[in-house]
Amino acid sequence: MKIKSNILVILCILFLNCVSPSKEITIGLSSRPRTLNPLMYKEFAILSLLCNVYEPLISEDETYNIKPVLAKYWERKDSLTWYFYIRRGVRFHNGKPLNASDVVYTFYYPLHIKNSEFRSHEIYVDTVFALNDSVAVFKTRYPYEFLLRELIMYFIIPEGFEPDSQMPCGTGPYKVEENDSNFISLKRWKNYWGEKPFFKNAKLIFVEDSYKRVRMFIESEADIIDYVPLEYSDSITKYGKLLYTPESSVRILEFNLRVPPFNNKEFRKAVSMCIDRNRISRVYYKGLSSPANQFFPAGVREYIPDFGPLDYDTMEAVKALSNVDYEVPIVMDYAIAVKSLGDSIVRQLRSVGIKVIGNPLPANEFWEKIKSGKSQLHLLAVVFESPNAYFSLANYFHTPSPGSPFGVSNRTSYSRKDVDSLIEEAIRTYDVEIRAKLARQIQKIVMEDMPVCPIVFERKFYGAKNDIIWKPTLDQRIYLTRIKRQ
Repeated sequence: MKIKSNILVILCILFLNCVSPSKEITIGLSSRPRTLNPLMYKEFAILSLLCNVYEPLISEDETYNIKPVLAKYWERKDSLTWYFYIRRGVRFHNGKPLNASDVVYTFYYPLHIKNSEFRSHEIYVDTVFALNDSVAVFKTRYPYEFLLRELIMYFIIPEGFEPDSQMPCGTGPYKVEENDSNFISLKRWKNYWGEKPFFKNAKLIFVEDSYKRVRMFIESEADIIDYVPLEYSDSITKYGKLLYTPESSVRILEFNLRVPPFNNKEFRKAVSMCIDRNRISRVYYKGLSSPANQFFPAGVREYIPDFGPLDYDTMEAVKALSNVDYEVPIVMDYAIAVKSLGDSIVRQLRSVGIKVIGNPLPANEFWEKIKSGKSQLHLLAVVFESPNAYFSLANYFHTPSPGSPFGVSNRTSYSRKDVDSLIEEAIRTYDVEIRAKLARQIQKIVMEDMPVCPIVFERKFYGAKNDIIWKPTLDQRIYLTRIKRQ
């Protein structure tokens, strides 16, 4: 009887192992991060991967309420002083215990990097110091109630760590095991302080060609793929399910105002009038995204509800274009991941006589061309991770200046002194309603000048296998801790 009982136990174990869901996950991503430095660029491809390796002091839950992460709690001592109490028992992947000096190092590190987009906190943070090992103190330059929202973006790194020359080292639930040109492998961090994630191992494969990513999904080589062009939605739903985020980003054309004809406001407006946003929303997005009429989507506080639709008038556009001399052809750059969208916009511009060439590029080449200032015209998306996004105005539309935290994402060279003054006034205004009013005033001026041309308020689309349990979030990051398998 004892032998039979043992055999039954063994058979039960074998059966359970056979039917238990796999703890491995493979995700096909449209682009490889330009860097694994978490404090260099505020780009989706970087943050979406590194949010599994690094952690901030605080974050948001699925309903966008602030929640503690590496800071167990915090308190505001006065209008300018914030105390953050560091969680005990947390270790970095290199074994170093987390303490307040790591927080200080993290927030001063970007200030020594010329091109870091994480220098923007210098606008509102005066000093950061360690009161002791357990308390990090932030002193702001003026009363700033949105400090908590801003800190969400900053992943904490260990003191003395050099992200550009060392393997990623955070406190997050996953550790980077292998960093290859075509993929990155993550392994569950055995000493993670928080709840153990479902998956033991994750492999992130970089496949820029949309068709190849969809083939990966169909052939079950990937459990999830991102940037699904909706022309492939039927294939996705046949072999799995289509998932998408809220409308949390705006897809825009950015103009290089340093070069003709984009230094001419009338030409930029004419380009805008050539674009049939309703058709793009209906045909390319299959009605799952809305035509954009401004920089901020409706979920953001600074959205202007009574702002009318942008004009679509090809006859007026042709008249305006006839008054502008420019060298041809114009080159429009866009990432391979959104090739079909870029191609459709190019066709619309050509239909009114604008001589434009579409130039789909690998993600790294696309971003390097933009950062170098060599792109005349490019298509990209701006993701808003918080309901309060007015600070984006300081990043995108304030005059850039070497060594200044203002204008760190201003790739158009847009510059107006009155806009700069309004942005700086908005940042220093304590009253939330007055600040929102100023932000709307700024946006109206910017939309009149049109250094960027909004196309659609965009969702991000994913393919997921039917056994995957996951709800994509507003910030469009892929948090492995929020994914399970049935």
